[in-house]
Amino acid sequence: MLATVNVDFNSEIKNLMSTKLINDNKEILKNHLGNLYRILSKDNEAQKQRSDLLNHSKGTRKRKIQWAIKRYEKAINLFFPVIISSPNDVAAIFNHKRFDYVVIDEASQVTLERALPILYLGNTRIISGDKQQLQPTDFFQSKLKEEYEETYSDDDASVINDTSDIQDSNSLLEYVEKKYHIEMLTYHYRSSKRELIQFSNVVFYDGQLVVANSPKDNKPGIEIVDVNGLWDGKTNIFEAKKIVEKIKSICSKPHHGSIGVITFNINQKNLIDSLIEQENDANINKELNRKKENGEDESLFVKNLENVQGDERDIIIFSLTYAKQGDGSFSQRFGPINQKAGENRINVAVSRAKNKIYIFKSIKASSIARAGQSKGRQVFHDYVEYVELFAKSNDLESKEIKSLFNRYLNTSEEKNDIEQTHRFDSPFEEDVYHEIFNKLDTKKYKIETQIQQSGYRIDLAIKELKTGNFVLAIECDGHQYHHANQMQKDNDFYRQNYLENRGWAFYRIDSWKWYRSDRNKIVQEILKKLL
Repeated sequence: MLATVNVDFNSEIKNLMSTKLINDNKEILKNHLGNLYRILSKDNEAQKQRSDLLNHSKGTRKRKIQWAIKRYEKAINLFFPVIISSPNDVAAIFNHKRFDYVVIDEASQVTLERALPILYLGNTRIISGDKQQLQPTDFFQSKLKEEYEETYSDDDASVINDTSDIQDSNSLLEYVEKKYHIEMLTYHYRSSKRELIQFSNVVFYDGQLVVANSPKDNKPGIEIVDVNGLWDGKTNIFEAKKIVEKIKSICSKPHHGSIGVITFNINQKNLIDSLIEQENDANINKELNRKKENGEDESLFVKNLENVQGDERDIIIFSLTYAKQGDGSFSQRFGPINQKAGENRINVAVSRAKNKIYIFKSIKASSIARAGQSKGRQVFHDYVEYVELFAKSNDLESKEIKSLFNRYLNTSEEKNDIEQTHRFDSPFEEDVYHEIFNKLDTKKYKIETQIQQSGYRIDLAIKELKTGNFVLAIECDGHQYHHANQMQKDNDFYRQNYLENRGWAFYRIDSWKWYRSDRNKIVQEILKKLL
């Protein structure tokens, strides 16, 4: 007898998440406290160190932290199994201690001489970073060969040659990329709208990032404010004043997002800081000390290109600053953008926003000379052109934006056109489409097929006509899904989970259930979800 088994893999995993994974934090804390109790009840030395450490913390005599860590190492290991610190502090404070794991984040900014002492402390090392972002200074690399040549004779040439990878590496990340397997993390979680990150995605990451729009917010994520400003003393007072007005306007509204201002030089940053201080607006002052409920800082900041890596805010305001001078002339001097790796500074700056970017500018892309040796200036030109094109159409699929991106990607219009006209993956999918369409209130809703979401396709999705938002995604699990291997099903689950976290609602239809039960009941369940 042949038995047919119907297994909804995504539901199985989701149930597992709801019953176990979502409660991981509580479970970890519970296990940790239980482990502490068991050890302290049996280990007299650990008990004594715990008691002494508590008494020391209440005393008036202050000791260096290195002293406490060495003296109470067992107790500190028990109560603080995870330690977060800067590279310099780790090397100075924990130089005698071994860790099971050492994780170095933002490794593109960590030089080798700062990283090596820390790596030595770990049994397993995990390096995380982005080579397309800011790099450290090259002082160490420029001195390394000179020091080796002073230390070794000609007979030790092989030793010097073995350091070539180190000499050629600007950072820890650059060095390990030459030696070890690299895994790219493709899911992008910061930006809620594709237009906020798509420029970086194409120009710096070959379009590999997975980015999904929130289906409930169809307002454009980029807005340009053209200012007839002037370049004077490396500042643009017109842009600065307009930006302070914008900050004041945003802060006057309830439930507004966190705000960050990014300028393209330190002089403009200082000018905006000064104007904010002069404004002395109560709402802005409150924003300067804004924190989340968990204590995380999300206060208003004003920073220049060099100092914004690692930051993020709901709303980012750019002051491009550059403008014509009083006599009408325009200089092609763009400070750090023209320097080596200036394009990385652009990438860092334009990828800080979660929900919205306002760009205050006094020049057009056509004012920036794209030709020349400076890659930073080329990327700067292209970003300004990108936001100008998007502001005209609010469409990332426009021919003009595709043409701009084709400077960086090997994609053809023909391929894109084929993808746009593709409608159904299977007869099952087409069958579902027609059944839903026949019962859908077409005055309120529209059903679309093969909706693109950053390299993924959603089989079917229902859009509310009034708002233009997608209200439900429908996945049709047919023959291909049931015969997929475990890895393919895992990828499908993580894709759905990622999109749900971005605001998508999903309904999955199993082909076995569709053809062997009442399909009308399934359609009615879908329609109820629209109410």
